[in-house]
Amino acid sequence: MDHDLTFSLDDLESRRLDVLVVGSGPAAVAVIEHLYEDAPDASIGVLERGGILSTTHINNVLAESPGGRVKSATNLRSGFMTDHEEFLWEGAFERSGMLILALGGRGIVAGAQLRRFYRPDFTGWDEGRWPIIGQELSDYYTEAEVRRHVRSGDCDGAAQNWVRGQLYDFGAGHPPWGVDSPTLRNFESGQGYDSSVSRLWRLMLLDHQNARSGGNRRLHIGLHAYVSRLVAREGRVIGLECRDSRKPSGNTCSLSATLVILAASPVESARLMLNSGLGNENTGRYLAEHMYCRRVLSVRPPQIVGDIRRLAVRVIVPPQGDKLNDRFQIEILGEEDPSGTGDLVLRFTGEVAMDPQRPNRVTLSAVRDEFNVPKAHVDMNLSSEDVTRRSVMKTQMIQIAERLGVSRRDFDESKIEDLPPGRSHHEAGTLRMGHSEKSAVTDPNGRVYGLENLYVADASVFPCVGVANPMLTVTALGYRLAEQIARVLSTHGEKSQARRPIPRDAQQETV
Repeated sequence: MDHDLTFSLDDLESRRLDVLVVGSGPAAVAVIEHLYEDAPDASIGVLERGGILSTTHINNVLAESPGGRVKSATNLRSGFMTDHEEFLWEGAFERSGMLILALGGRGIVAGAQLRRFYRPDFTGWDEGRWPIIGQELSDYYTEAEVRRHVRSGDCDGAAQNWVRGQLYDFGAGHPPWGVDSPTLRNFESGQGYDSSVSRLWRLMLLDHQNARSGGNRRLHIGLHAYVSRLVAREGRVIGLECRDSRKPSGNTCSLSATLVILAASPVESARLMLNSGLGNENTGRYLAEHMYCRRVLSVRPPQIVGDIRRLAVRVIVPPQGDKLNDRFQIEILGEEDPSGTGDLVLRFTGEVAMDPQRPNRVTLSAVRDEFNVPKAHVDMNLSSEDVTRRSVMKTQMIQIAERLGVSRRDFDESKIEDLPPGRSHHEAGTLRMGHSEKSAVTDPNGRVYGLENLYVADASVFPCVGVANPMLTVTALGYRLAEQIARVLSTHGEKSQARRPIPRDAQQETV
């Protein structure tokens, strides 16, 4: 074991763990890396259903064309996703809601746009008000931006300047990227970033090296670990039922820890809670995501722009106001037409925040997976306000295109593609935080009501999905949660409590 970076389930079953994290995506890693520093004596276990596909963000691998030109890694990422995405859910997300079962999760293919939530995202919805406001997250946001090297990617040159200039009245600007190299420009801008899996891999190496130097192993990564149920008694989670994901009919083992953190995704974390009979009447409810709309266009810059070869466009148009109908943003990516026409080929993507609605939810399906565990079933319907907001956004997309010289007859609302439910992969809610269990599942610190040692770290806790990409907010919340957990371990001395496997007579006990 001294020469291994990961642990078997049998070995984890005998370990005395302070914290056990279910999942290894961006939310999980944010907690792990911060907790590793804040609680230097804590032992941390991580359960990941998949194996190792990549030790870095897939967009860090840039493709070289035969002509020598460095191109965007978008096609490479698409191929990677096609090869490895898994469609595990029933209902509204059945054909487009995906997971990547691997160390790092969907963070391997994340787009790396790291923007703070806009202020109205925290307070705009009566049904989605956050119990913590943006200012309370400010220091954690700043830390996340520093650690993730957030800055505007250096997408410069005449093409970028022209698009931004034409869209000045819309507040168009450079997207904030977590770029991992100060030299990335144009086509590479925003394509590589300091991803969660690369940070976790670094911690694994450091922890392994520390053990070889005589220290204790503190980070225990369990791969191919399928968690089917949480077992609770007397207000505490006393164990997790697990098995090897490569052996659906294999034996079940029982793992335990002082504190348990769910970070498996809003759908899977809710599914695990529901299958365990935990939570309350709000468990699985208020699911929301970003509605995606897309259109690809060719535009002809004026002659003064000049040669646009080897130039790229990376622009984001923020919300134009604080009203609910303004809760969307538009991203524009582009490069020169490969046929050499002198046109810019631009991809417009609109991201519209959904209303938090109680009927939109995750439940347990009648269909079972290969482990004989009910799959997650997703119910998702747009509100009338969602439909209106999406239409307002499409109108603005058309106005933006007109500023860039596109005729309205070439770009009307009927020509904008609505991507299917689940396609954003930005789902949120299901285990939302709040001041009362009457309207929430977790308290403002992410602890599940009624269970003193169960926490949620992923976007499940979001009261609303907001407009911005959730990555930076998930990271900030993860740092905040890690500080809370470090205090719990230190103040109450829970690290010294005895841990034991789930007793056989408690296998069916739940809260």
